[in-house]
Amino acid sequence: MALWPASVPATPLLQSYTEALPEQWIASKFDVGPRATRRRTTINTYGMSVEFRLSKAQATSLVNFYTDTLFGGSSVFTWHHPRTLATVSVHFLEPPELTATFYDVYDVKVKFQILE
Repeated sequence: MALWPASVPATPLLQSYTEALPEQWIASKFDVGPRATRRRTTINTYGMSVEFRLSKAQATSLVNFYTDTLFGGSSVFTWHHPRTLATVSVHFLEPPELTATFYDVYDVKVKFQILE
């Protein structure tokens, strides 16, 4: 499994950090009585949106990681979760979005799916 590139900071900008916990259950309704619920899957997954402020070289490293190492974002990689500090398995939900903010400085928005 690939590792987050050492040349790219692993800590996102605080103001951009969002976690979205999904419904991990499914409900069945009956004609009479309460609904029955059960767990949907045995693996916990949830979404995370973060933003990084990167230099041109760091942004290039991230793009190469996404396109080459992860085969266009299709592979899973390991990353240090910024809230729990645990090493988790992650994949991209969408391609990274780069925005030039200053000369040779880029804000990069990414959406991850965390697999626990």
